[in-house]
Amino acid sequence: MLLKVDIIMATYNGEKYIENQILSLMQQTYKSWILYIHDDGSSDHTLEIVEKYMAIDSRIVLIEDHVKGLKAGKNFLHTLKNSSADYAIFCDQDDIWLESKLEKLVKSIVEIDSVEKPVLVYCDGYSWSENGSINQESISTAHAKDLEDFIFFNGGYQGCSIMMNKKLVEMTNSYNGYVYHHDDLVSLMAHTFGRVKFIPEQLMLYRQHSQAVTGNKNFKKNKFGRLFGNVGFVISREHYKAKFDFYNYYKEFMSEHNSKVFQMYFSYSIKKYRIRRFIYILFSPLTFGGDKVKLLAKTMLQRLFDK
Repeated sequence: MLLKVDIIMATYNGEKYIENQILSLMQQTYKSWILYIHDDGSSDHTLEIVEKYMAIDSRIVLIEDHVKGLKAGKNFLHTLKNSSADYAIFCDQDDIWLESKLEKLVKSIVEIDSVEKPVLVYCDGYSWSENGSINQESISTAHAKDLEDFIFFNGGYQGCSIMMNKKLVEMTNSYNGYVYHHDDLVSLMAHTFGRVKFIPEQLMLYRQHSQAVTGNKNFKKNKFGRLFGNVGFVISREHYKAKFDFYNYYKEFMSEHNSKVFQMYFSYSIKKYRIRRFIYILFSPLTFGGDKVKLLAKTMLQRLFDK
């Protein structure tokens, strides 16, 4: 018997793209799934398109609870509360999934799953621009082995690449602290309490367009790993706030090691002078995706907070 997967889609004015995304889900080689859709108050034909495919495929479920105005991150988390399957995966309304995406993610997560710990696997993808061109380079550019390699990420792994086990879904659904983005929360949860695994395969077309919540992103590689790009700060205040709330909510349940990692992150943020932050990082276990030099360079070349 195939393990069940809940696909979690948050929609808003997606009439231009959502039909192709739903069709790509229906073409998945892995068939044991339910697509849960919650709309955030679309004023276009998004719901008409969803209803069209509900009549075709009984695995497509529209959650009609009259809750609106959540915005993307909270809409995903609101929709996730309907999940009861073995695994759950976030799904953007405007991407295209390659037909083996679900099959490969399920195979990968089963290999490391634990009913007692939150487990997350995530994959790579192709960047797909509005003009139809596909960038062959990776969209997943930063990876962490442990919490000390992840804590300085201003964001989690790409939400539409993430599959979660039931334990991670349950912990996410029970969390009541401040949340900036849904993928930040589940990534941080898995690194703090469980396991994370990257699948180095490009299993989706990640659409880039001006109406996207995160805007157009540039995934072209350069020598300095975008250190001198448009991100001129080390820490985003919103992500800092989310980590601060997360730590205070869970600190009594964390391992001593991971509790110290959070405390080091907070200590770094209150040091006024760059040179002191530099020395602090130099003699700490903290890195940026396993790269100590990059975190040191960010410390010296970028301002501490975004605003």
